[in-house]
Amino acid sequence: MITVTEKAASELQQLLASKNAPAGSGLRLGVERGGCAGLAYTMRIAEPEEGDEVIDLSGTRFIVAHDSTIAPTPVKVSSPLELEAQFQSISDDELVVLNHELRRSYLTNFERSRTLTYVTGEFRILEVRALTSDDFLTSGAVVKAQALIRPDKITEPIPYPVYLECLFPSQDEATNLFNIGDSLVLKKIPDCAAILNVDRTPYEDSTALLLTVVPLCAVEYTSPDGTAISISPPEKANVAANLPAIP
Repeated sequence: MITVTEKAASELQQLLASKNAPAGSGLRLGVERGGCAGLAYTMRIAEPEEGDEVIDLSGTRFIVAHDSTIAPTPVKVSSPLELEAQFQSISDDELVVLNHELRRSYLTNFERSRTLTYVTGEFRILEVRALTSDDFLTSGAVVKAQALIRPDKITEPIPYPVYLECLFPSQDEATNLFNIGDSLVLKKIPDCAAILNVDRTPYEDSTALLLTVVPLCAVEYTSPDGTAISISPPEKANVAANLPAIP
């Protein structure tokens, strides 16, 4: 899901050769604290260390430093109330580190991931649009919705200040699946909606949690007009795109 151009691969190979880098070396990516500037990304030519993530692409080697993230480890399955309790006090620096780990985990298919979390619950759809080449996932639909909670088994669900946007990767016209005002219900199975990004959004005189999630399972949904739409893992991602897709 990471794309490396031939020119970039060639430049990195030439750089490794010019530095007389030992066999097995690559471009090591990390995050470190940098005084008043907070967290900063680092890149250097190095050999992998114990625990590093090694990714070989287009004849080049990328190494993700094992100590580049000290992220809070979410629970495996979380409802809106659990997510709010977990992330409401997270600092801005911790948020940067967490999101770096979440995105890295998704791009590496959650190998040795410490952050894989499935979001469950009922949400009311607020906005829908098609994904484009400018988005992290470049085809399908993105749905923004607000959490609904039930105070008890009898009471109708009420809006709660936790928001999410769900990226539905598809080669089909996936926006037909969703209507503003309808409910979006996420379950562990079959959705497996994994957290990709954690952010905050303005809410009244404060802020509320805004999560970006993406279903991991290839499933088929049926639109209101009866059309079958396939949701499937994307072939690649636009790693330069900003998240959230709908701020």
